[in-house]
Amino acid sequence: MRFDRMRAAVAAALLLAGCGEPGDTEPIEAAAVAYVQENGGVPGTAEVEEVSGDYARALVTPKEEGSTDPAWVFLHREGGRWQGVVYGTAFGPETYNELGIPASLRLE
Repeated sequence: MRFDRMRAAVAAALLLAGCGEPGDTEPIEAAAVAYVQENGGVPGTAEVEEVSGDYARALVTPKEEGSTDPAWVFLHREGGRWQGVVYGTAFGPETYNELGIPASLRLE
């Protein structure tokens, strides 16, 4: 009984922190799509490619095929919520360094 309460408390804390279940990518995908649209991009769908600590990389593909190229979005979890920090099709080392993007997420 005590273990079940602890497990429920941990699950609730994860959900409130915007993490969902371990391996749950929905909060990251939703934040990636919202970030692109809020910053002049077209509507699309996101697929999380990699997560490293409080950073993630997702690929956003436009809903309307051929309307624009897919773009990568780098996100950072701040205050328990995923927020986009930059999106585009190519990034230089200075961008990665300035934003603190972990080496494991950087595109080659």
